Amino acid sequence: MFFWFKNLKIRNKLLLMSAFVFVIISLTAFAGIYGMAKTQRSAKIMHGFTIQSASYLSAMDVATDNITTALWFIAHAPAHQRKTYKTDIRENEKKLLLTIERYEKHYAAYAPELTDILKKHGKESLIDEETKTLEDIKKVLSIYKELYDEAIKAALLDRADESMGALRMTSALKGTVSEGFGRLMGINRGIAQEMETETNNIFRGTLVLVSALVGLSIVLGAGMSLMLIRAISSPINALSAAAKKIGEGQYLVLAVSTKDELGELAHTFNLMSEKIKAQMEAMSVSLTEMKKAKKSILDSRDAFLNMLEDITESYLELKELFISLVSAMTRTLDAKSKWTKGHSERVAMYAAETAEEMGLDEDETRNIRLAGLLHDIGKIGTSDYLLDKPGRLTDKEFEMVKMHPAQGADILKGIRQMENIIPLIRGHHERIDGRGYPDGLSGDEIPLGARILHVADSFDSMTADRPYRPSPGMEYAVSELKKHSGSQFDAKAVEAFLKLLAVKQRV
Repeated sequence: MFFWFKNLKIRNKLLLMSAFVFVIISLTAFAGIYGMAKTQRSAKIMHGFTIQSASYLSAMDVATDNITTALWFIAHAPAHQRKTYKTDIRENEKKLLLTIERYEKHYAAYAPELTDILKKHGKESLIDEETKTLEDIKKVLSIYKELYDEAIKAALLDRADESMGALRMTSALKGTVSEGFGRLMGINRGIAQEMETETNNIFRGTLVLVSALVGLSIVLGAGMSLMLIRAISSPINALSAAAKKIGEGQYLVLAVSTKDELGELAHTFNLMSEKIKAQMEAMSVSLTEMKKAKKSILDSRDAFLNMLEDITESYLELKELFISLVSAMTRTLDAKSKWTKGHSERVAMYAAETAEEMGLDEDETRNIRLAGLLHDIGKIGTSDYLLDKPGRLTDKEFEMVKMHPAQGADILKGIRQMENIIPLIRGHHERIDGRGYPDGLSGDEIPLGARILHVADSFDSMTADRPYRPSPGMEYAVSELKKHSGSQFDAKAVEAFLKLLAVKQRV
């Protein structure tokens, strides 16, 4: 397999690497979408069952309370008002029976999926307990109905003693019914807890799988890029050294180990070396022959330089491919939510321009731009529900979102080419006053690149719409940067950024 890859043309190697990384990114996206769909379905089942069950049980309890109250009034009210309370009792009786029927249908609709999940957690006994408790309640309600029918009949016939006796027994049974409803509520809470555990397990499993696939994509992409760079640079270095030897009068023959452009270049170099050697040995003192030899040498040198130029272009194409792959991954991440489309590319642009304005060198500026593209890579495992939630996040939800800088650093950890970028990604939400996250760094403890990213990220967030609010606008974003300069934001980074912004607005 390696021998086959080694002998491919350089352009074909680049295309093969692009296809491989694209497949990994596609698998990552599919795993994320599939996992989130399973999580959302599990959460929907949990909430649908729990909330509707509580509503039905509450309606049953209210109906039995109304029946008991009406029985008390029918036993104590004047004769001409008793029929009115009897009507109230019959209406509440219908409501109670209808609600029980609806509850049974509701429970039956969810039972298959609930049974599968509870068996997985070893809690299938909750299903049997739910069924038995509901049957017990229905038996008690049957006796309860017989008693209040007797109480109604006795009250209408003015048999006060019989009516009060039945009323006391009915009240006692009402307590038993309420206890049954309470047991059902407790069982349903237990089922809901197991559903919540299942939902969390699905989410964590999805997060681990997606993180692993993203890490695999980056590691393999970087490894294959490094391998190809070495495969190009090593023969070039050998050719350069051999060319110097020829200049010194030593004629070398290079070993040809591949059939790609580099192998062709080495073969051409060997032919050139042999030709130069033969011409130099056969060269006479004749000036004409010397001029011919010189011309041949120059032609060979030009051919050699032209091939070196082609190799250099391939090397630059490889660098562009790496940036394109990072940009593709960034666009895939931003596409998780319509609210963050283009966010990473804008942050990278703002941060790189600010770095240039602050006088940072080319390498530092390039690292900051790359960190800007990848600064939110940790959100690959964040639930779409949290990213697109239209309302304010709860404390627990915000804590989950705050994990993305550390998760991003962990995804890229171990990739040598990312060593200078990882601290910028981890620290892009740290504050000058030490109140940021994830590490609570302050002042110069925060890498300069991370401080610049924080300004760029905050400005783009404030000038873009979000699901929980429209964009507050450019003027508001500028006033916030000035207001919190030196506390939340690095003062020099804010100054450089606002200077650039003022120039752009004038243009």
